[in-house]
Amino acid sequence: MRLGGLCDRQIETGGRLTGSEPVPDVRPATELHPKSPVSVRYVPYKELGSRPHAIVDGPPLASTVLTLSHWPNNRTPGSLQCDTSTQTVFAWLDAPDMHRQVDIVSNNHFDEDGLFSMFTFRDPEFAGEHRALLEAGGLAGDFGIVGDSDTGRDAARLCFVIEGLTDPAISSLPENVFRLCEERRVASFYPEMLARLPAILTDLGGYEEYWHDQFEHLEFSQSLVATGRVDIEERPE
Repeated sequence: MRLGGLCDRQIETGGRLTGSEPVPDVRPATELHPKSPVSVRYVPYKELGSRPHAIVDGPPLASTVLTLSHWPNNRTPGSLQCDTSTQTVFAWLDAPDMHRQVDIVSNNHFDEDGLFSMFTFRDPEFAGEHRALLEAGGLAGDFGIVGDSDTGRDAARLCFVIEGLTDPAISSLPENVFRLCEERRVASFYPEMLARLPAILTDLGGYEEYWHDQFEHLEFSQSLVATGRVDIEERPE
């Protein structure tokens, strides 16, 4: 799932979004995880202005000083480029000689790989404890790649939870978030989901209401392929 784009009711003034409905306040960084206070702030893409910042999983701006993205034609250093932005952020963390102090991070759209890469950038210690799951989640979210391992299956569950929490039909997020235009929803989803992700990573079973039905369908689909009842034909692009 990917959210981004233009806001029909938006007026740009001084680099900030204005309109009839304000973007909910971004939560303080220390609320992300009580055991690992985070100094890097999320700032909505349209509000970055001239402030130096990092971009994960999206296109850089003139004021971007660090880009960590798997998208084509970006400024991510070649030695760090990976299949997903989550993997790219971990590769950057594994290369301390390339580190630099950046206090702001952003992205122009919301999806699973964008969320996981931003979370990893902001809270590398906690993310490192769940690296395999986050990296597998980035692959599942962006490319639909789900392996047969326990980690691969949990990655599918993780993505289904993120999808469910951002679905207005079943989400427990504040209702006003879903009345916003797409661009403002992106600006609201990141602080809401960054705050919830630690609990989701440590207790996927507690979020079964969001993943159960889709995971059951996934298992059924995989069984059709495994038993030969469905054939997959690969065609060159």
